[in-house]
Formats: sequence, C-alpha cells, structure tokens
Amino acid sequence: GLTPRCTIRIFSYSGQLIQTIEHDRDSYGNPWYQISRNNQLLASGVYFFVVEDESGATARGKFVVIH
Repeated sequence: GLTPRCTIRIFSYSGQLIQTIEHDRDSYGNPWYQISRNNQLLASGVYFFVVEDESGATARGKFVVIH
C-alpha cells in the first residue's frame, strides 16, 4: 500500500543503491521490472527497500529475487 506520492529506493545486500523509483500515481502499487539504474537485470539475491513519503515517514523491508 503506497501513498499517492513517495520515493522507493532499492539497495543490494551490500548497501549499493540499485534503483530509485518516484511513485506518483493513485494506485497502491508500482510496476518495476527488476532492472537496475544501469539498465541491467538484477541477479538472484536479497535486496532491501526504503519507501519515503512526502511527510518524511519511512518504511523499510527486504525481498528476494530468484531466477
């Protein structure tokens, strides 16, 4: 459940920024095709995300990519 406007940052297990997504729509989700900011397909592994809304509130979590 995303707020209408927020910033999603995705990090590798080592803390490297993989992608920044600016969410600006009325839907609760945002499509992302597992492409890094360098236009490379993500490798299998553990990744972390940080979502920050306009008020500065943040949510954090992790997910796994398996190919």
